[in-house]
Amino acid sequence: MCNTDYDYPSVYRKDYIRARKQHTCSECKGYIAPGDTYQYTFGVWDGRADVFKTCIHCCVPQRWLLEECDGFLHGDLYSEILEHAQVGVSND
Repeated sequence: MCNTDYDYPSVYRKDYIRARKQHTCSECKGYIAPGDTYQYTFGVWDGRADVFKTCIHCCVPQRWLLEECDGFLHGDLYSEILEHAQVGVSND
């Protein structure tokens, strides 16, 4: 269920910054407005650099997955949360 069986990045940096212009959240595809604080993540996976900009709202399920599964895949947050929700419903 948890997608934490992956290669960890060789470089990883996460900061919370205030937007100077509009961005799109890498998770929910919603807008990050100028003045909003968002999570900026830079990493290098398998020699390929990538950047993820995550709105504050999507940081909440990220933290939950970190606690429950010891990690998450950037850009795939909602399919992981949906999978947890479906398993929870089928176990009832």
